[in-house]
Amino acid sequence: MRSGHWKVWTIGVAGGAPRQVTSDAAEDTDPSWSPDGRRIVYSSDGGNRDLADLFVVTPGAAPVELHAVTDSDYAGAPAWSPDGRHIAFETGHGDSDGSRGTQLAVIPAPR
Repeated sequence: MRSGHWKVWTIGVAGGAPRQVTSDAAEDTDPSWSPDGRRIVYSSDGGNRDLADLFVVTPGAAPVELHAVTDSDYAGAPAWSPDGRHIAFETGHGDSDGSRGTQLAVIPAPR
């Protein structure tokens, strides 16, 4: 959290300098690498949202928002399926603190 906001960073397996993947004015959390190691799904408030949604990014490219796919007020804690074809995540309509409850959802991963 060097900028005062949570961001997604990567670092090589052998070490080296960390590289910042996300840089907007959002809180970007819960990153999860795709099984092929090419993409990262993460949760973000997008800078202007009250509640988080999901984004997928290929390091070095612009993030892709998954809101049209998630269709919820809150989406967080994403994880890829072992075959990379789906993304599981916590979802809910209302507060992300669980006061209205959350559920587990699965969506097709973007290609």
